[in-house]
Amino acid sequence: MRIVAIMTVIVCLTACGLFKKNKGSDPTVIQEEPVTEETPTEPTTPLEVTEIPPAGIKMTYGEICEAFLSTLQSGSIDQISQYTPTIAVARAMSAKETNGKSDKEVQGMIDGLTARFNENIGKLKTAASENNVDLNNLRVRNCLYNESTDPVMVPRVLSVELSNGVKDFSIPVTVLNYSGKTYVFEILMTTGIFDKK
Repeated sequence: MRIVAIMTVIVCLTACGLFKKNKGSDPTVIQEEPVTEETPTEPTTPLEVTEIPPAGIKMTYGEICEAFLSTLQSGSIDQISQYTPTIAVARAMSAKETNGKSDKEVQGMIDGLTARFNENIGKLKTAASENNVDLNNLRVRNCLYNESTDPVMVPRVLSVELSNGVKDFSIPVTVLNYSGKTYVFEILMTTGIFDKK
């Protein structure tokens, strides 16, 4: 009976907090320091892009322009190939042209597009060489997306503006925004880009 009475007293004292440890003195409790929220800093160099890309685009157009420049400098379409349209994009964009065609046939259409792109890269490299423009000295100066009132599935023009620090060169390519990604289709102009003026 005496043991029951002692146990009851201990339980009561514990419940009322007499034997509770002080949080600050317990070495097993990790005290969290208050963290101040950092405010984002403004970029030190403002971007020169004059138009804002449409809502829902997950990648920046700058990535495409950089990939285009790398392709132009190397002559290999490896960099830009990540933006090549897929079969699903080709079908969504050109429903009439792809209707009744197998995936293999649609892929053949995409391969033809890629081959023309590669040929145009070759033409630009030749033109640069003939006009003594060192492609390795070029940098992306700007990347301009041209808005259009055309239907959504009609490609838009993206102007890849390059500079060697002395002269600027603008190369228009067509792009299509589909399902949160941007796809590159073709180079619209290859003549007169690097001509001496």
